[in-house]
Amino acid sequence: MKSSHSKKILILCAVILYFYFSSQSFSQSSSSDLFESNSRNKVNIVIVDNNSCSNDLENKNSQEDDFVIAPPPLLSTYELPKIIATSKYKPHRTFSIIITLGYDSDNGQMEKELSTRKDEIINICKSVIINKAYKEISSETILDLAEDFKLNINKKLTSGKIKEIFFQEFDVR
Repeated sequence: MKSSHSKKILILCAVILYFYFSSQSFSQSSSSDLFESNSRNKVNIVIVDNNSCSNDLENKNSQEDDFVIAPPPLLSTYELPKIIATSKYKPHRTFSIIITLGYDSDNGQMEKELSTRKDEIINICKSVIINKAYKEISSETILDLAEDFKLNINKKLTSGKIKEIFFQEFDVR
């Protein structure tokens, strides 16, 4: 899920940059001409990974403007144990999830704080789930659920912030 989510974000950023620099709006173009350009100011959007070399871009002999979208920095992770919670709204559903918290790898204090506050973080996640109706939690809204987790957990942390929530397991009964 991590790489799929990251790719979707990068593609969205690429589309936004394309329209910004080509001065077109969504209503003026179709999906077939989305990445075609017949103007003089062509913009290439290059998505690179952490191992790519930027020298290739510098050596290009063209009049095109290149915008390199680098992936976000690598995150350290902390996996929580399985969390089981039942929604309070009818129809009552039991949710079983395993999540991994992603945080800046430069922050040495975060892992200590996360392990110290593990039970508190689990209770925060349970509280978020309990207060959601069954129809509010689906595959379409899972990113919203992750944002709710992140927002509520970050309110309690003092040594840093959670940057990403990764679902390892998501089961509804």
